[in-house]
Amino acid sequence: MHRGTMRLPDTDKLLSMWGEYVNGHIDGVKGFPETPYAPPTPSSTANKEIPFEPVLIEIDGIMAHLKQQDKKRRKKDDPDNHLYRIGWLWYAEGQPVGTIARLCRCSVVTVYNRLYRLRGIVKSKMSKY
Repeated sequence: MHRGTMRLPDTDKLLSMWGEYVNGHIDGVKGFPETPYAPPTPSSTANKEIPFEPVLIEIDGIMAHLKQQDKKRRKKDDPDNHLYRIGWLWYAEGQPVGTIARLCRCSVVTVYNRLYRLRGIVKSKMSKY
């Protein structure tokens, strides 16, 4: 398939794959594969048509940038406050929304709003594979 015409899966699925990627749950992508000649295998959430490793590396870069931005924010009412932390807790750690709200000292509604905003930012910054 031509690189310019490939369709990316839903941003939520990509972020879920990123969460598995950063935790090393996709064999052969992070860390060492089970056998020296084993090709990388996508998780069950991966779309078989996309080159998942470059996409996940790109998302990891976007998330790293958001992490740096989170460190600079101090205002609680900033709509981007805790975007990285909320994304990490939701996608990488799999924490329930109530726990995330408690850890970030915000409401459950705010957590969902920030997740929605995070998906929009990631989608807008992704190159179109």
